Amino acid sequence: MVQPALQFMHLMPYIDSLWFGEGYDYAEQPAYWLAEVSGLPFGLMGDMMKEGHPWRGMLYGMTTRFRTADPRPIWKVWDSFQIGQATMIGYWERAPPVRVVPDGEGCALVLATAYVRYAHATLVALGSWAPNDAECMLHVDWAAIGLNPMSAELVATEGTHALAAKRCAADHGSATACCGQTGTDVPVQDRCPAAAPHCRGYVYNMRWGSCETRSNSGASAQAIWEGAAHAQPPRVTVAAEAGGLFLLRPREKQKATRE
Repeated sequence: MVQPALQFMHLMPYIDSLWFGEGYDYAEQPAYWLAEVSGLPFGLMGDMMKEGHPWRGMLYGMTTRFRTADPRPIWKVWDSFQIGQATMIGYWERAPPVRVVPDGEGCALVLATAYVRYAHATLVALGSWAPNDAECMLHVDWAAIGLNPMSAELVATEGTHALAAKRCAADHGSATACCGQTGTDVPVQDRCPAAAPHCRGYVYNMRWGSCETRSNSGASAQAIWEGAAHAQPPRVTVAAEAGGLFLLRPREKQKATRE
């Protein structure tokens, strides 16, 4: 079988995105994602089929296609951040400006890609292959992103919490119906993804539930680290096999925007 990239490589100068979908395994390791799933080796954006994996996908600049899932929460983050003005710097680069320090339990399996708007803000995509939740420290090259660590903050973006569009009847990894309902054979497609593992509001034969993140903290973007108040570098907790989108930004600028 000829790999699809080889079949259509002669057309790549004339297209702006790829969709390597059918037969690709989103549970595979980072090297597979980079070389087989993403369009980065060809200088192109890539799409994922169905729900894909939103956080691992963002490591490679990928979202799902709209007709197979709902990428609007992440698109909203892109628009708010003005991602078109950012420079993408992946974990595979020699000196990424944001990287996960691998000394915590499971942190060697959590990767970071930075979208840098120099001296404005940096969007940090975290994707995890760790089987358990991991509390990890971020090493930030503040000079490379143009921010002052004493006046910066790290927030979880709205997109990290807004994956409620997927219908569900069971939690991630469980075939048993959630929410006090009966049933022990819920199909995989009706279970929540790892990135938003909890199903809420399901009532048998009446309405589907919606998938939520573990934090269940709503859409507000509250600081989880503030430079002036902490001597240690930023730390984040990443759910097992999940991830998130986090924003490094100046506190003064955000306050001025609110006022």
